[in-house]
Amino acid sequence: MTTTQESSDPDLNLQLLNDHGIYTIEEINELSHTVKPQYSAIHLNTRSLKQHFDQMCNLLDSISRKFDFIGCSETWFTSETDSTCFQVPGYTLVNENRTFLSGGGVALYVSLDYSFSLRNDLKIDSIENLWIETNDMIVGVIYKPPNFSNPESLDKLERTVHNVFLCKKKCIIMGDTNINTLTKTSVSNEYINFNTIRRILSRLIFEATRITENSQSCIDHIFTNISTFCSSGSLAVEIADHLPVFSILYNPKFSSFLDYFEFRDFRGFESENFKLDLR
Repeated sequence: MTTTQESSDPDLNLQLLNDHGIYTIEEINELSHTVKPQYSAIHLNTRSLKQHFDQMCNLLDSISRKFDFIGCSETWFTSETDSTCFQVPGYTLVNENRTFLSGGGVALYVSLDYSFSLRNDLKIDSIENLWIETNDMIVGVIYKPPNFSNPESLDKLERTVHNVFLCKKKCIIMGDTNINTLTKTSVSNEYINFNTIRRILSRLIFEATRITENSQSCIDHIFTNISTFCSSGSLAVEIADHLPVFSILYNPKFSSFLDYFEFRDFRGFESENFKLDLR
């Protein structure tokens, strides 16, 4: 379990600037007292946003930080769903519904602090996904059903990520891809490597996001090309049968956490006296 309490050891305090794990609500709220974010995002697999909307709102209310972007997968919205019933104060809702069968669907809540436009040119066919551009950033939400071809979906996702790369803009991509990165398979390795090896995106979620009596899997993900310190991970609050995942990206220059760094000064270190002390 990740802890965010400040250590008395200044060497350990440096690690707080870049951390990941499974956080409690208390731990993520502790970050509010230590860091000022540049960007923040949270993703939830809701398995029917209608059924779990109150749970999601209660979770957001319990977190003292307001996220810039809230992504939802498996909204289960249809063409008959009145999305105005699922507004979150302070946000604009954009959603992409499944047009065949039932289930699926994605949604994105964008903070009113951002004006944005849709980037339908980045959409991947055959899966639910949506993309927006705001200021100098592109944000995407993806849901890939488990029965959709992994090689085909990876090929299409790679082309979209490449197009985002060509835009030369900051990017945050989140969603449920149903690719378990806790297992070492050819699909999971390719999914991780086509981004990280080419240094296009960095993976931010490494922990289990779905835990059952018999298994643990990491199938909910956040990727970004923003090079900065961050705190990322899963939240120990189950909504539907997934754990929410989040990332808080920040630059220490704009943080109230540390205006200065403490470090050990070894300029007066005398090795012989140290050896004597050890003896």
